Amino acid sequence: MTHFQQKTFIKPCWNLAPLDERFGISGLTDLRADWTELQAQMCLPPTGLSSSPIVPWIIWGLWKARNRYVFENFAGTPADILSQAIVAAKEWASAQEKKAKCSQKSPVQMSRELGTIARSDAAWSATTKNAGLGWTVTSREQRTMLKKGIGFTPSALVAEGLALKAAVGTCSFHRVKEVLFESDSNQLISAVNGNNPPLELYGIVEDIHIIASAFDDVVFGWISRERNEEADLLAKNALRLMGKLKQCWSSVLVLSMVVIGTGAVPITYLQSAVAKGAVCLDGSAPAYHFDKGFGSGVNNWIVHMEGGGWCTDVASCIKRKGTMKGSSKFMNKDFGFSGILGGKQNTNPDFYNWNRIKVRYCDGSSFTGNVEAVNPANKLFFRGARVWRAVIDDLMAKGMKNAQNAILSGCSAGALAAILHCDTFRAILPRTARVKCVSDAGYFIHGKDISGGSYIQSYYSKVVALHGSAKSLPISCTSKMKPELCFFPQYVVPSMRTPLFVINAAFDSWQIKNVLAPTGVDKRKEWANCKLDLKKCSAAQLRTVQGFRDQMMRALSPIHSTPSRGLFLDSCHAHCQGGSAASWSGAKGPQVANTKISKAVGNWFYGRSAFQKIDCPSPICNPTCPAISTDE
Repeated sequence: MTHFQQKTFIKPCWNLAPLDERFGISGLTDLRADWTELQAQMCLPPTGLSSSPIVPWIIWGLWKARNRYVFENFAGTPADILSQAIVAAKEWASAQEKKAKCSQKSPVQMSRELGTIARSDAAWSATTKNAGLGWTVTSREQRTMLKKGIGFTPSALVAEGLALKAAVGTCSFHRVKEVLFESDSNQLISAVNGNNPPLELYGIVEDIHIIASAFDDVVFGWISRERNEEADLLAKNALRLMGKLKQCWSSVLVLSMVVIGTGAVPITYLQSAVAKGAVCLDGSAPAYHFDKGFGSGVNNWIVHMEGGGWCTDVASCIKRKGTMKGSSKFMNKDFGFSGILGGKQNTNPDFYNWNRIKVRYCDGSSFTGNVEAVNPANKLFFRGARVWRAVIDDLMAKGMKNAQNAILSGCSAGALAAILHCDTFRAILPRTARVKCVSDAGYFIHGKDISGGSYIQSYYSKVVALHGSAKSLPISCTSKMKPELCFFPQYVVPSMRTPLFVINAAFDSWQIKNVLAPTGVDKRKEWANCKLDLKKCSAAQLRTVQGFRDQMMRALSPIHSTPSRGLFLDSCHAHCQGGSAASWSGAKGPQVANTKISKAVGNWFYGRSAFQKIDCPSPICNPTCPAISTDE
């Protein structure tokens, strides 16, 4: 019997127990003498027993299992014993009049002003058991908006608890000291603040208390659904995206995170554009964020276009219109400006006090679509070019008609739009104004893929055909070649009249994945790891990647041919490097010729010095390159 207990019950059961790995039962020989130490062993999360001992209940479970084996010849499993022990411990803890709370802070008065406010919400499907979690964390310095999709969630209340736990975790990760957590679930807040949470919330509430123990001041309060609209929209959007996945994931899937910097800029919905047919894919009004200039920058303007890929067929556009990239209904209501749009002089010295605008991207065609007809079957509006013009006209009415200096810029698909619309932008503004354009990761090349073909050309051909983009592309290009080729900057730039500055990575992470080694070409998935992390490439693959840089160099020849154009080509494996203060001007941001991006662009724009610099040739030669790519 002793052998059976040791091999089948005792050791496996203790191995499964959620205890500190330093705890060992083998050294305990006298139960009476060692009882105090046994009771001191706390159960690790997420079982919900952080403040109650678990070891005595495991011992009790083993004793009962031994008796059942002796008297009933019934042999259970170690997992059953441990599960019953946890249940018994919870029942015991809930029966206590005063449960010990080793981690919960005493609540402070709600009238006390705390440094950070975090709000959470959840959306839950009773059919699929999927849940969408959304939460916002707002401090004096920045706002962070996050959402997650998670599968196998038993109830709406559990989903609410997980959303609050995620918000608490975010604040703990960022070392917040004072925080007010708000949820529109009164039952959840009562459970967190009370002594007897519902059984389904038991573990979640305990985990919240554990994490919250790191805060100096913490309050959990109820908020009305109307005041919690942002978190609600994030949660619903996360659940909607979960529903579009082809398979369910048992682990949490992080779908999106938007960090909003100092002075979040509210959204402007351009409702007047709807009557002109200038609408997003779903027919909703276009939108932008506008931070007004001041001081010496009151008549200077920078219009930055958001990126976010393209949709090539009806199916992909229908999926897109259910997200913020296809509908303004799902866009966050405010946005933090940083990098080239930053409002701080120390991080953006040349443009911090300009009128700074971020145009939201909701058409899937780099603002080139122009199809009048709308198919009633899919109700898709391909009107990107109209959206761009409607926004520009609205800004002209708001003071851009008096511009002295102006920049049209963008990231990724938005940077391509900045190139395609650059000369038109110049023509609209006053002739006396200094007008230039900046492309950040928008110089997509007409490159060969790993099969020797050009997958990206066929891809762009579908975009141009579906959205009716041909008539919106520069006629100086379309008069010479096929419209889809005019989606490649290397064929547009030679005839451009407006000065252009190109910020790009020679080993652009998006282009390595989608131009060089697209999934549609990599049938055997031999490039699946390499294209995501160049350190995982074989020697042969690295030679191919180096060949892609050679293609990039040839495609950039129109930039070199004109002194008025600028170029910052680093050897990073990155995409969109001008959108954050860290990469734009930060101490650890990328440099070429000992120059940061912000200084290179600023000097070029104001004519202080020209800048056409190319980095060293290897993907590992520049120590200032970020370790992780920064896709928008």
